[in-house]
Amino acid sequence: MQVQDARVQEICSHLQDDVSRFIFEKRLMFSLTSDYRWIQEIIERAECMQSLHAELHREERKRFLFGAGRLGRTMALLAPECWLGIADNDPEKQGKKLYGVDIVSPEMLRQHPDAEIYVAICGDQKDFISEIVSQIKDLGFSADQIHFLDGIHGAMVAGQYFDLSDLPHDRDEVFVDAGSYDGGTSQQFVQWAGGDYHHIYAFESNPESLPKCEKGLAQISKEKTTLIPYGVWKNRGELHFASLDHDMMQVDEQGGSVCM
Repeated sequence: MQVQDARVQEICSHLQDDVSRFIFEKRLMFSLTSDYRWIQEIIERAECMQSLHAELHREERKRFLFGAGRLGRTMALLAPECWLGIADNDPEKQGKKLYGVDIVSPEMLRQHPDAEIYVAICGDQKDFISEIVSQIKDLGFSADQIHFLDGIHGAMVAGQYFDLSDLPHDRDEVFVDAGSYDGGTSQQFVQWAGGDYHHIYAFESNPESLPKCEKGLAQISKEKTTLIPYGVWKNRGELHFASLDHDMMQVDEQGGSVCM
């Protein structure tokens, strides 16, 4: 499926390389359709994901994911045939499927004492990592059976906006983080800038994400950071949004209202 809109084609033509154009088009199609298969195409081209995919298929083993959030969703999408299931503590997720993989109660893991458990926790959820590890051990698993995927997530997102070798840095830069979510991109900017920048303006309109955003931005200089609880749009007004099942939102007249 190709994007035909003339304005989009014009934007795409100004991107400097084939990889940027590829990512731009796939992310755009994902925004328009909410179909995660567009993201899968990007994931499959990531070097870190290619190596993990090869590792998962190298030998036959019983494997479960623990966590049906963003990272668990990505892992299920990457290699659904490699997982016996996805354990998650949320009763509302249990009994459902992610790309054909069953989401089960952690108690179900007791039925597979020889399985390997891959903890799919990232971002703000890392605060619960020790608690989850203790829970898995209480279910009868040893430390050798528990594996962590947070490094994969880090490799996927690290430098996603700041890894161009010829991207210049100005000590008086003002960074606008439009859709800050948990403040992670702003943190990446600070690291890239070496702490030498003028100010960060972080926009986040989702009330559910604001606490995460505040927590993430608290790790940055308060004097040089401003959190604005609105979205970014071409004019003032109010739009209606609906939450998607991948921690994102899209414009929807039937959704809840968010001030812009």
